[in-house]
Amino acid sequence: MGGNQERELGLPVSPLCDRNTYDVHNAQRSILQYIVLPTFEALARIDSDLAVPLSYIKNSCSRFDATDPEDEGGPLDA
Repeated sequence: MGGNQERELGLPVSPLCDRNTYDVHNAQRSILQYIVLPTFEALARIDSDLAVPLSYIKNSCSRFDATDPEDEGGPLDA
């Protein structure tokens, strides 16, 4: 159920479903940092062919950290 529907029904709005408080920049950075990066680090230890994609992911993490979330666009738009 979407946040708007939950709000209309008087239910508490689920995390990440409230369009009034959702922070896209932080959500994307967190997914990249806490899910994607550790997964690819583990996989790259098993398959060396993943070293290049892992370097791209690390670069994206650095760009997210260096990007001001108030700027237009995002770190991947550059």
